Amino acid sequence: MNLSARIAAALLAIVALSAIVAGCGDGEGGEDDEALQVVGERVIDPRLREYTFSTPSLFEEAKARVLLPPGYEDSDRRFPVLYLLHGADAGANFWTIAGVDRIVGDRELIVVMPDGDTGFYSDWFNGGKGGPPQWESFHTDELIPWVDEEFRTVASKEGRAIAGNSMGGLGALLYAAHDPDLFALAASFSGPVQVEPEALAEVLVETGRDPGYLSRIWGPYPKEAERWGLHDPLAIAVDLDGTEIVLVSGDGRVRAGGGVRSPVEATIGEMNAALDARLDELGIDHVYEPGAGVHDVPDWQRALRRTLPRIDAALGSAAAGVSAGATG
Repeated sequence: MNLSARIAAALLAIVALSAIVAGCGDGEGGEDDEALQVVGERVIDPRLREYTFSTPSLFEEAKARVLLPPGYEDSDRRFPVLYLLHGADAGANFWTIAGVDRIVGDRELIVVMPDGDTGFYSDWFNGGKGGPPQWESFHTDELIPWVDEEFRTVASKEGRAIAGNSMGGLGALLYAAHDPDLFALAASFSGPVQVEPEALAEVLVETGRDPGYLSRIWGPYPKEAERWGLHDPLAIAVDLDGTEIVLVSGDGRVRAGGGVRSPVEATIGEMNAALDARLDELGIDHVYEPGAGVHDVPDWQRALRRTLPRIDAALGSAAAGVSAGATG
């Protein structure tokens, strides 16, 4: 079956799941009385810790890794925070495996890397019943306040940035758009930034995933088209105004002038070009860095390395640290 036929079949699956989705809701909207709890802590090295959480927003425990700046323990200063999201089929250890400590170096910056599973950083529709998994609620309503309480952070928009690769790039833009007061900068590295069935089904098919489960996340399309739109950076681009936006994407080629080696990155590159055009149309300042590149770790490492100076600038005086006695 060729790619077009597979995408068509995937789109039919999304629509066909409507009746099934309507009857398979999980939970009652996360009404558990228990709040976020730390159920495990592991010191991996002097700068890196891993926490395990229990939360009513999720069915299972979730982890987050926290990379502290050098000298954190001996200081009384507050530090800005970079939230770094992973792509699908990865976890809280993704960016540490990718060498985030070497990339970030000795910057005066706390880096928080949470689990996101394959939930597209969304609170799931679940047939209209809501409830777990609620990834956005876990991250923005529970994890961020916990981080600000647990660590000496600059607890304000001016002290936070967010970035992510692939699915995490989409998540970074969604969180910034849904709560414009959270982050000074949001960066997407190879993010699938066009959430509509045909484009997203193409990405999932090209990466060997079944697009049918998108109906559980955002509801059956087109019945829940409005909900899909609320999770589409192209549709809600106006809400990114006031946050510095960075888009980095490849065209599927290993190098300029070469042939396409990564069809999924070529598709994602087209999505990012469309979002760049939309942001231009709205007059929203942003950085757009297209070019040769594939959907793989080395490109995301380079994207983070190139974006860090912009993160430093966006956080401004927060990056220099303030005394712990000062308010965020």
